[in-house]
This record gives sequence, structure tokens and C-alpha cells, in this order.
Amino acid sequence: MASGKGIAGRIMGSHIANDFCKRPFAAIQSANGDHLKADVARMCYGNRKSTLEALVDFPKGHTNLYLIEIGEPQNRLRIVVAEGVLGRPSPITFDDIDLGEGRPIEITDQSRRFELIWDSYVAYVVRNESYWLAEPNQIPIKDQLERRFKSAFLDFLSKTTFADDEYPGPLQHWALSTLNHCVDVVSVQPPHIKLLETASS
Repeated sequence: MASGKGIAGRIMGSHIANDFCKRPFAAIQSANGDHLKADVARMCYGNRKSTLEALVDFPKGHTNLYLIEIGEPQNRLRIVVAEGVLGRPSPITFDDIDLGEGRPIEITDQSRRFELIWDSYVAYVVRNESYWLAEPNQIPIKDQLERRFKSAFLDFLSKTTFADDEYPGPLQHWALSTLNHCVDVVSVQPPHIKLLETASS
């Protein structure tokens, strides 16, 4: 059986290199019948956006984001979040107690929408934000999309999958916090982020 290095050399030296490296690792392994190691992972995914570049297109700090779409087109993970805007003031009552006026956070035609796509992933989980619990010694969240380097989710995957830094490659834990949901994604590359056009664009 050919070594991973030999496979990588043949892949990257061929005219199909770009197409090959767009495939999920499972598809690459199936197509070649060989177990690809970390050198192929680095060669295929080393040209992707860096962590810093990936975050440039995403809002900093805390904004009113809602998770509005999540799916797996062609075995990729796609998430869309929309930025809520303040609605018209309206009276608020609770148990017949007048709490004054408040402004709802709503998604409108003016809301910015951001698409995040991971070309491949090891695992992801969605939590109801109401049940979120900070982990011991967790660094306070500064941005709603952050990379975490130590987490219970990474520990869980180390015990329930064979994914590691050797294969499919160095793992990255991305944490996305929105008003109603917390999404955790583990992959070997950062997401592609795009600001989508809105009806008012």
C-alpha cells in the first residue's frame, strides 16, 4: 500500500488537485482506497482561510443574532444567522403588572444575514441557549463566534470518535452563540463566511 506522502505527491502534482482538495476526507479516502494521513490534510487544507481571516467578515462583540437556518448540503455544514433589529415600542405586562414599554428584537428586511459554511466537519451540536452552562475555567465570551482551544466538547469527541490531530488533521472547535441557540462545531478548518444580500440591498 502506498504511503500517505506518496499519495499526497501524486494528488498535488496532478491537474485535479483543486477539485480533490474540495472533497470531504471520507470521499477522498473512498476514492483512493488508502488511509490519508495528516500530510495530505495539511496540503489540501493548508491554503484555506486562517482563523483571523475567517473572522474578519463576522460581527465583533455582542450583537442580536438569531439562528435561522442549519443544514448539511452535500455533507457540508451550512449555518445562516440574522441580526435582529429593535422593533416598535409596545407595553409589557406580566401577571397583570405593568412593566412599562419595551422594544422587541425582530428580524426584518433590513437585518444583516451571515452565511457560515464548513466544507467538512467532525461533529456539531446545537443547544437551547436557555440551558447553556459555562465550563469550569472557561474564558468569558467576547465575540459570538470564537475558536476554543480547550473544551468539554473536544474531550467528548476524543472519547467517542477516532478523529485527532493526526487524522483528519489539527482539530478546531468553533463556538457560535446566538440569542436562542449555542452551536459548537469541530472541524479541521475555519468556516467560510459571507454577508448575504437582503431584500433591502
